[in-house]
Amino acid sequence: MTSVVLKRRCNFFVGVKMKILVFIAILLGCIHLTQGGCQTHCYFRASRTGTVSFQPDNIDPSLCEYLIIGYSTIALYGNPRLEIRQQIYKFIQRIPLYKGRNANFKILLEVTDMYDFLITEFFEYLTSDSLINKFATNAKQFLLEKGFDGLSIRLAENFGSTDYRFTFSSFVNIMSSNFQNGAKRLLLYVSLSGTQYLFTDELDFDFGGVGRAVDKLVLETEFFRPPARTHGHPSRLYGDPGKTNISVNFVINLAISRGCPKEKLIFTVSPLSRCFQKTSTHPDAQYLYVYSSRFSEFCQFLAKGIQVQRLSDGGPYVTGRVLENHPMPFTGDFIYYYEDDVSLKAKVDYVKQKGLGGIMLWDFWNDDIMGTCRRGPYPILRAVRSECR
Repeated sequence: MTSVVLKRRCNFFVGVKMKILVFIAILLGCIHLTQGGCQTHCYFRASRTGTVSFQPDNIDPSLCEYLIIGYSTIALYGNPRLEIRQQIYKFIQRIPLYKGRNANFKILLEVTDMYDFLITEFFEYLTSDSLINKFATNAKQFLLEKGFDGLSIRLAENFGSTDYRFTFSSFVNIMSSNFQNGAKRLLLYVSLSGTQYLFTDELDFDFGGVGRAVDKLVLETEFFRPPARTHGHPSRLYGDPGKTNISVNFVINLAISRGCPKEKLIFTVSPLSRCFQKTSTHPDAQYLYVYSSRFSEFCQFLAKGIQVQRLSDGGPYVTGRVLENHPMPFTGDFIYYYEDDVSLKAKVDYVKQKGLGGIMLWDFWNDDIMGTCRRGPYPILRAVRSECR
């Protein structure tokens, strides 16, 4: 009798223990969701002449969860719709292959006002909800026919202009509602370039309204151009205390303080190194911004055993002569700022701790796509992906 009772009690405690373990697992899952995910995004502009060496075979769907391809424009009058750049078609043809290799791989098409300012004109043209709905319907049909999973709207100029702040918010809300209906839900992103405006009092952008309507709001933080006559890491995670607020952390906190849900926010990093040249030809300047170089070029410079120095937030830099494939008409010392495994880990940790939506490698074709650095293809992207897992 005693053994039966003990057995029942043992089974009872085992059952309780299992329930506790299940509860803990659920709780940890909830905590993870609360903290936000670390989704890896990759971006490139197929329409750039510099991507001529970047081909569809160079895309590895296992390294990015989301791929944004730029760019398309907008045909305004008569029947508002998306118009795609010719260079993108060779990548569109590979979409079924990419998704065959990774069923969860998401691909978005970018529409931008970077060169022709058509989006600004577009907001002026779309003065009624019916016209916006017409564009949304046409865009959705186009994206579905081509195999895309969504649209990313990039505001490269004047995104803080009061003239169309509320027009844009209304536009995004209608687009979002349209994209969520139907058999397949499409993703909607908004990407903000020219983030230097975020450090001024002139910005008038509806972070809260836009942030709540879209799936992700991308803050392009990969290159904060240093003020004149200075040099610095173009994408500081934190600024130096008391010296500068130009940093990823400042931009993120500003967007959150203005109502954007933190889990919707993504910031960008770049595989490029940025070179500044110390020169006596400009006596008022300490350093001048000279050029950028791909990581496949810059890693060979690092391989010479140059001492790496770090800023207070972990950002790396080195000093030395000009790169061999970037001859300059002047001599002197150069300083190079870039990203490495240490700085990328710090930024991914920031994403996780802050509960943000993810991180984006900007123009990721500037990574070492062929494995020249002897670390395999995409060492920068792989470092981000590894830390995000």
